[in-house]
Amino acid sequence: MREPLPPVRHRRDGSTLLSLLLVLAGLAWLASTTGILDLSIEAVLAVALVVLGAGMVVTARTDWALSRRSWPVWLGIGLLVVLLGTSTDGSALGDRLSRLDFSSERGAPRTWADAATPVRSFAGSVSDDLTAVTTAPPDAVEQRVEVSSVFGSVNVALPAHPPYHIHVIGRSGVGRVVLPNGRSSGGGPHGPIAADLGPHAGPGVPTLILNAHSTTGSVTVTAPGAGA
Repeated sequence: MREPLPPVRHRRDGSTLLSLLLVLAGLAWLASTTGILDLSIEAVLAVALVVLGAGMVVTARTDWALSRRSWPVWLGIGLLVVLLGTSTDGSALGDRLSRLDFSSERGAPRTWADAATPVRSFAGSVSDDLTAVTTAPPDAVEQRVEVSSVFGSVNVALPAHPPYHIHVIGRSGVGRVVLPNGRSSGGGPHGPIAADLGPHAGPGVPTLILNAHSTTGSVTVTAPGAGA
């Protein structure tokens, strides 16, 4: 029985991959400077990381596999570190590295104060059910809520008729964003979009500010009766 032929040598895989990454960086810079697209650095880094990983997988069965070289691995680690360090939630890089969570996270606060607890994941889906937060303390002024994931989807449910004002900010580097009152953006890099629910903001009206963010996944925020 004849031995199988050795895998084809792809000696130019490394230069091809670097060329793709340079083209990606150049297009991102061009789009940002000309105002064609509002590209976040997180979106560009995430796509570069995906391209690098795909290149290592595609060439894995060749005898010049990128996965056997050290520089693609170190480049991937560098991209990951920078990606974590540029997260829009403003947390420190060390804090992000200490929370590499690959599991799904769920939040279900019952009170106005509990809603301030962030719900985050690194690569898992994230959901936060705020429907039980139907009242605010008499002296409440503002409450900030953060629900975020780097590589997972984000889903948030809001109460139907809150006695306080809700300001929603949704953002995704490459995924779709859907907010109440029909606000949405298609897949791909977009700037943040916002929606407002409940009583109008003003003196004596507390405000809940929801920041729903995913670097590569979709973001969906729903509120009964507010539309999709």
